Amino acid sequence: MSEQERQYNDAPDDGMDWMLQNLIKVAEAGAGLPVTLTTTGGTVAGHLISGKEYIELVEQDLSNAVPVGGSTEIIESIVEWVQKLSPVFSSYDEGGAYFIHLKEARLDVAGRLVSTGRPWRGNLSHVTGFIIGTFN
Repeated sequence: MSEQERQYNDAPDDGMDWMLQNLIKVAEAGAGLPVTLTTTGGTVAGHLISGKEYIELVEQDLSNAVPVGGSTEIIESIVEWVQKLSPVFSSYDEGGAYFIHLKEARLDVAGRLVSTGRPWRGNLSHVTGFIIGTFN
Protein backbone atom coordinates (compact mmCIF):
# COMPACT_ATOMS: atom_id res chain seq x y z
CA MET A 1 0.00 0.00 0.00
CA SER A 2 1.42 3.39 -0.98
CA GLU A 3 1.88 6.28 1.46
CA GLN A 4 -0.88 8.21 -0.33
CA GLU A 5 -3.34 5.31 0.08
CA ARG A 6 -2.53 5.07 3.80
CA GLN A 7 -3.19 8.79 4.31
CA TYR A 8 -6.53 8.81 2.47
CA ASN A 9 -9.48 8.92 4.83
CA ASP A 10 -13.08 9.56 3.81
CA ALA A 11 -14.29 9.84 7.41
CA PRO A 12 -16.17 13.07 8.12
CA ASP A 13 -14.40 15.63 10.27
CA ASP A 14 -16.66 16.66 13.16
CA GLY A 15 -19.52 14.82 11.45
CA MET A 16 -19.34 17.00 8.34
CA ASP A 17 -18.80 15.82 4.78
CA TRP A 18 -15.53 17.23 3.42
CA MET A 19 -16.88 17.00 -0.14
CA LEU A 20 -19.90 19.13 0.73
CA GLN A 21 -17.62 21.60 2.52
CA ASN A 22 -15.65 21.94 -0.72
CA LEU A 23 -18.83 22.50 -2.74
CA ILE A 24 -19.61 25.32 -0.32
CA LYS A 25 -16.21 26.83 -1.10
CA VAL A 26 -17.15 26.68 -4.79
CA ALA A 27 -20.38 28.55 -3.97
CA GLU A 28 -18.38 31.11 -1.99
CA ALA A 29 -16.42 31.73 -5.20
CA GLY A 30 -19.70 32.46 -7.01
CA ALA A 31 -20.44 29.13 -8.70
CA GLY A 32 -23.37 27.65 -6.81
CA LEU A 33 -24.93 24.36 -7.83
CA PRO A 34 -28.40 22.88 -7.43
CA VAL A 35 -28.37 20.34 -4.58
CA THR A 36 -30.76 18.09 -2.72
CA LEU A 37 -29.82 17.42 0.90
CA THR A 38 -30.95 14.68 3.21
CA THR A 39 -30.86 16.07 6.74
CA THR A 40 -31.83 14.80 10.16
CA GLY A 41 -34.95 16.96 9.79
CA GLY A 42 -35.96 15.88 6.27
CA THR A 43 -35.13 16.66 2.66
CA VAL A 44 -34.33 20.13 1.36
CA ALA A 45 -33.41 21.17 -2.17
CA GLY A 46 -32.26 24.43 -3.71
CA HIS A 47 -29.34 26.29 -5.22
CA LEU A 48 -26.16 26.41 -3.17
CA ILE A 49 -25.18 30.01 -2.51
CA SER A 50 -22.47 31.85 -0.61
CA GLY A 51 -22.99 32.97 2.95
CA LYS A 52 -22.67 36.55 1.72
CA GLU A 53 -25.55 36.08 -0.74
CA TYR A 54 -27.59 34.41 2.00
CA ILE A 55 -27.06 37.43 4.29
CA GLU A 56 -28.04 39.80 1.46
CA LEU A 57 -31.29 37.87 0.88
CA VAL A 58 -32.08 37.87 4.61
CA GLU A 59 -31.32 41.58 4.79
CA GLN A 60 -33.69 42.18 1.87
CA ASP A 61 -36.44 40.12 3.54
CA LEU A 62 -35.99 42.02 6.80
CA SER A 63 -35.97 45.40 5.04
CA ASN A 64 -39.30 44.52 3.39
CA ALA A 65 -40.90 43.37 6.64
CA VAL A 66 -43.84 45.40 7.95
CA PRO A 67 -43.68 45.62 11.73
CA VAL A 68 -46.77 45.61 13.93
CA GLY A 69 -47.55 49.19 14.92
CA GLY A 70 -45.64 50.67 12.00
CA SER A 71 -42.31 51.31 13.82
CA THR A 72 -39.31 50.25 11.78
CA GLU A 73 -36.77 50.88 14.56
CA ILE A 74 -36.51 47.22 15.61
CA ILE A 75 -36.31 45.97 12.02
CA GLU A 76 -33.62 48.55 11.21
CA SER A 77 -31.54 47.41 14.21
CA ILE A 78 -31.84 43.77 13.12
CA VAL A 79 -30.80 44.69 9.55
CA GLU A 80 -27.79 46.55 10.97
CA TRP A 81 -26.85 43.49 13.04
CA VAL A 82 -27.16 41.21 9.99
CA GLN A 83 -24.96 43.54 7.93
CA LYS A 84 -22.22 43.25 10.57
CA LEU A 85 -22.27 39.46 10.13
CA SER A 86 -21.51 39.59 6.41
CA PRO A 87 -17.67 39.50 6.71
CA VAL A 88 -17.88 36.31 8.80
CA PHE A 89 -19.24 34.38 5.82
CA SER A 90 -16.37 35.21 3.51
CA SER A 91 -13.69 33.62 5.69
CA TYR A 92 -13.63 30.24 7.38
CA ASP A 93 -11.24 28.93 9.98
CA GLU A 94 -9.17 25.85 9.17
CA GLY A 95 -12.13 23.58 9.99
CA GLY A 96 -13.99 24.77 6.90
CA ALA A 97 -17.62 25.69 6.55
CA TYR A 98 -20.07 24.67 9.26
CA PHE A 99 -23.27 25.89 7.60
CA ILE A 100 -24.80 25.51 4.16
CA HIS A 101 -26.98 28.11 2.44
CA LEU A 102 -29.57 27.58 -0.29
CA LYS A 103 -31.77 29.96 -2.24
CA GLU A 104 -35.19 29.06 -3.59
CA ALA A 105 -35.34 26.29 -0.99
CA ARG A 106 -37.85 23.50 -1.32
CA LEU A 107 -38.64 21.49 1.81
CA ASP A 108 -40.07 18.03 2.27
CA VAL A 109 -43.61 18.45 3.56
CA ALA A 110 -45.59 15.22 3.83
CA GLY A 111 -43.43 13.56 1.18
CA ARG A 112 -43.50 16.42 -1.34
CA LEU A 113 -40.90 19.12 -1.97
CA VAL A 114 -42.74 22.39 -1.39
CA SER A 115 -41.24 25.65 -2.63
CA THR A 116 -40.62 28.31 -0.01
CA GLY A 117 -39.06 30.88 -2.32
CA ARG A 118 -36.92 31.78 0.69
CA PRO A 119 -33.26 31.34 1.55
CA TRP A 120 -32.41 28.39 3.82
CA ARG A 121 -29.52 27.85 6.24
CA GLY A 122 -28.58 24.51 7.71
CA ASN A 123 -25.92 23.05 9.97
CA LEU A 124 -23.58 20.74 8.05
CA SER A 125 -23.35 18.33 10.96
CA HIS A 126 -27.05 17.52 10.35
CA VAL A 127 -26.65 16.77 6.63
CA THR A 128 -26.57 13.00 6.20
CA GLY A 129 -26.33 12.87 2.40
CA PHE A 130 -26.68 14.89 -0.78
CA ILE A 131 -26.93 14.76 -4.54
CA ILE A 132 -25.85 17.40 -7.01
CA GLY A 133 -29.10 18.37 -8.68
CA THR A 134 -32.70 18.71 -7.63
CA PHE A 135 -35.92 16.82 -8.22
CA ASN A 136 -38.58 18.41 -10.41
